[in-house]
Amino acid sequence: MEEKRPWYFSESFFIVLFFALPPVALIYFLIIRNKVSVKFELFMAALLTVFWAFRLFVPLTPTQTYIGVAIVILLPFAFILITRTNRTE
Repeated sequence: MEEKRPWYFSESFFIVLFFALPPVALIYFLIIRNKVSVKFELFMAALLTVFWAFRLFVPLTPTQTYIGVAIVILLPFAFILITRTNRTE
């Protein structure tokens, strides 16, 4: 009996990653890069790394993984919206 590969080893996941990652990176560099500190960027990278390592050791469902990664990726956008100042003066 053949063992089923996890979803993150599937070809469709890599295709989606290949097409989804460049626009997200472009948005990040255009919008977020000048508004957050390096410490916050490192914190976000650490969260993604820990979450991915956690995913390999703890059997999360794909939905839980998608939600967790989405939260970590969208965290800087929420941070900017919450801390943005009014510059219309």
